[in-house]
Amino acid sequence: MACSICGQTGHNAQTCPETNLPEKKADDSDDTYAVWMRYGGMNKQQAKELRRQTEDLVDQIAPDAYGVSAAGKEKDLPERIRKTMENFKESDPKKLES
Repeated sequence: MACSICGQTGHNAQTCPETNLPEKKADDSDDTYAVWMRYGGMNKQQAKELRRQTEDLVDQIAPDAYGVSAAGKEKDLPERIRKTMENFKESDPKKLES
């Protein structure tokens, strides 16, 4: 599989020689951040593409990050988010805090 940063094989985003990301400091381990975003006004294909590109970007910027996303019709999204978060809490070893 090709590296998501440079497209070459033989390494991944975490070990890519072309990355200019700052090294993680030892004292940063207690400071965990999260991002919540919502975008509307898209068709299904645009939403799928935004989701795919966002996941690729996260792989580049924060290869150790973990997360969850929910997409669907705007009227169904609140319920999808609730179900997705429940499933994520049950399956992720790092467990999100409520």
